[in-house]
This record gives sequence, C-alpha cells and structure tokens, in this order.
Amino acid sequence: MKSCTSLLVQLLATAATILDVHGKTTPHLAHDLTATTNETEEAGHRNIRSGATSKNLFDEPITEEPPTDFIITCEADRIVVGLDQEILPTSIVRRCTVNSFGVFGNHIALSCKASSSLMGTGCKVIPSSIAIGHDPFEKDVTVTVQLSDTARKGAKGEVLVSASHAANVKSSSIRVIVTGQGRGEGQDAVASEESNLSVAQEQESINNVIDLFLLSGQSNMVGHTLDGQSIGGNSDYWTQQIKPILDAGGDNPFAMEDDLFNVIHAQQIAGNLSAPVSVSLLLANETMKLYNDGLLNELDTALTLGRCSFVIPQDAGGVEDRSGGSKPTVWNSECGGTFGHELTFSRTLEMQMGQQTSFETVKNAHGGTEIHKHWYPGYGSYWDQLRESIVSKKGLGNWKGFIWHQGTQEVWNEYEDTSLTYLGNLTGLIREVRVAMFAASLPGTWQCKEQIPVVVVQIGYWPQGGRWQRVREAQADYTASDPKAELVKTDDLSRFYHFDAPSFLIGGNRIARAYQAAMQASVSCPQTSALISSPKNSLINTESM
Repeated sequence: MKSCTSLLVQLLATAATILDVHGKTTPHLAHDLTATTNETEEAGHRNIRSGATSKNLFDEPITEEPPTDFIITCEADRIVVGLDQEILPTSIVRRCTVNSFGVFGNHIALSCKASSSLMGTGCKVIPSSIAIGHDPFEKDVTVTVQLSDTARKGAKGEVLVSASHAANVKSSSIRVIVTGQGRGEGQDAVASEESNLSVAQEQESINNVIDLFLLSGQSNMVGHTLDGQSIGGNSDYWTQQIKPILDAGGDNPFAMEDDLFNVIHAQQIAGNLSAPVSVSLLLANETMKLYNDGLLNELDTALTLGRCSFVIPQDAGGVEDRSGGSKPTVWNSECGGTFGHELTFSRTLEMQMGQQTSFETVKNAHGGTEIHKHWYPGYGSYWDQLRESIVSKKGLGNWKGFIWHQGTQEVWNEYEDTSLTYLGNLTGLIREVRVAMFAASLPGTWQCKEQIPVVVVQIGYWPQGGRWQRVREAQADYTASDPKAELVKTDDLSRFYHFDAPSFLIGGNRIARAYQAAMQASVSCPQTSALISSPKNSLINTESM
C-alpha cells in the first residue's frame, strides 16, 4: 500500500511538472485536472475558428471534430439587368461567397435555380463544389444565368443559390429586375407606360430610404452614463452637474470651462481613479469646444433627421429592446444607459457635417463580451442577433458604416490569451458585417463591400497590461491595413472602466470625424466585384432605378 501511495505521489508530481511547463500549475491538481482540461479543450475549439492552433493542457492536438458551420452570401439581393440598353445581354453573372468556419468533410456542393421568367438554357455555378477541411476559409464562386429570349422590360425573377454539406443546406437568393428591351425578334423597342410607372415607383422608394449605421461592442458601446454602472453610480453627475452647466450657457466661456473642470475632476477623484489633473482639464476643454461649436446646445431638443435604436442580444436567443424601437435622437432616448457614442455622433453628422438624409444609429451591444466567443460570425453566441439587426433593415435603408468598440474583455479570459488572435477575429467579423450590409443595401449604394466605412474605437486607458496592449495594437494594425477603416483613440479620456458623460460626448464627435475620413477615402474594388458591379459593364448594371 505504501509503495502504491508513493507511486501515485510521483505521478501527480510528474503531471504537476508538465502543467508548470505550460504555465497552468494548480494547487489542487488531482481534483481540478479533468475540469481544467475540458475547459481548455473548449477554448481550443474556439481557436480553430479564429486561426490559432488548437491544443489541450498537454500541448497535444484535440481530435474532436468541430461542428458543421458555413454560410453562402451573394453580393446583393437584387440586381438590375439591361438599364438603358436596347438589347438585353444573353446572360447575367453574379459573384457569391462561401465562408466555412471549420467544416469537417469532403466538399460543399453548389447549385442554383432561376425562375422560369428569367432562365433560358440553364443556371450554372462555377465551381460546382469546394473541397473543405477543418480550417476556416472564404471562397468566391460565379453564378451564371442564361436569360430567356422572351424576357421583356419589367420582368422580375429570382435566382436561388444553394450550398450543401451532408444534410445541411444554406442558400442566398438574388432578385433580378429586367429594365432593358427584350431580345426576341420583332419585339417592340418602346417601353410600355406600365413599365415606366414601375421604374418611377422603384426610384421613388430608393430616394426615400434612410442611411443606417451599426454600432456594436461591449459596455463602452452600450454607454453607462446614468445607471448604476456609471462613474457616480447614479444620474446626478450628468443630470445635476454637467448638463445644467451646458444648459445655462452664459457669456463667459472660461467660467463655464472652469465649472466643468471642477465637477469633472471631483467625480474622477471620487471614483477612486488615478486621475491626473491633465485628464480632467482635457475633458473639460474638449466638452467646451463641442459647446462652442453648437453641438451641445439645446440638448433636450431631438434631432430632425437622426434617430436611434438599441437592443441587447440575449444568451437564450433574441434581443431585449431597450429603446422601445427607433426614436428621434436625444440624450434621454434610452439608446444606451442612458446614452453613449451615438448622441454626439448623430449631432455631429446632422448639425456640423451637413447630413441631408434621414438616418438611424442601430445599436446592438452587450457588456462583458469577447469578440470570438460572442460576436464571431457563425460561432459567437450573439452573431445571429447582430446579423439580424442588419438584414432586418433590408428595403428600409442603406448601410453606411460599422462602428466597433470592444476589447477590454480579452484581458480577463483565464483559459486562453485571446489577445493573440484578436486581429484575425476582428478581420473576420468586419468582413462578414460588410457582406451582410452590402447585401441588405439597395443596388448601387456600394460597388463592393470593401467600400463600406468602418470605425474601430481603440480601447482606452483601462485596464493596462500585456494583453491590453496587444488588443490595442491589433486594432491599430487592422485600421492601418484597411483604406476604408479609421481608428479612434480614447486613452486620454476618463480612466474609469466605464466612460463618463463627457468622455462619450467627446468620443461620439471623434467617431463622426473618423467616419467622415473613412467615407472620403478611396479603395479599389476586387476585380470580380468591379466587373460585376460597374455601371458601364455590358452584362449587369447595379445603378439605382
């Protein structure tokens, strides 16, 4: 018995040594080993999807197969064929994209079917299948539909493109509207009054759509300015101190700025922060600049063009509608807790940058979230809700930008260092958000998904450390590599883990200016997208009708 006990002790000691080599030593090895291994294996499977190596505690590959997970998305859900052409093209060509997030098997089969009003000799997808494996990938396929000789102006139809693996089938539909003349011999070259009317109605519906902006991320995208998670733990800091100074105005801007500084600095100190005077001075000074620019006057008056909405995705599926639908933007619209970046982002667009079209900031955010665990396409527990926020607006507006503020939660994962894979996960998330936005916007809004502006709000001063720094660097590296993406720095704002009201007022204005810079930047569309989407192309024209 004694020798057996001794052997067991040696085995445990050996295991402890192995664990120590990998930085996972635990004082309760015999009790916690199984649970810890399971947790690390689960983390490893997350890394399969984010491009990292999947390993367990003993640095051995995990053999369990990842679940089947893929999507197919065509570039736009509606295309216009033959605009201003006397002769219709013989076929239409469209690009679709298959994204696999780690499907196990031999291949994904591809097929298409067009409605009889459009299809002549057939519909073809090239290639007809894609070889797959464990690693995530993105593949483009080409869909060609032969037009019927009898297709005439005003004809409408649908092309259904399907991708299948085992019993799992995903599809994406493309609606086609024929606007040129028919190709059949002896067909009348003059459009009917009915067809002209339908085109006019189509143009009117396009002109009436609104601009849409998606705001997503964790708690500093939610915006905790008045609730229990704010720096003061209540609404007094904003409603009883900051806002009354702005509402009162006065002829002495220097006195106003002094009053703002005194209130802000007192609150930073009360929050037990490392709050140098320089931070409070900056917050007061930049808030006063916004006031002098007319962006913080009449705060109780809602914007004329700008609206906002806010939902929180739920673990069980669906969302909690915190704002109660879309509302005119004002500080107490409940599009945050009570407001976040959307307030001055919207006020800057409408009051300073000459926004002429009605618009809505669509906020889908949840505190304490990680980019891969919660938001990554096809895997994250909140991805479906985020995508639904995009596709549910189809036909109601055009997506004009994506604003992302998240990253501090990557510091706290005790099972894996997710800061190491943050850049790849951010890249994948933005790519799929753009895909969904492109498809949900009207044809002609963008020539390719790469044109859609993105603003990444870099995490601020808190919480510091190596992981914090790697996330910040990943965010900066992404925006440096994407011509249509801009970085907004926030490390000079409040050092409390949740930004205070002045920090959100300043941050929203910075985001608006970054968005304007991203909007003005140019990018070359991929060759396939440019061929398909160019208004001068003889096959397909995606100009607005």
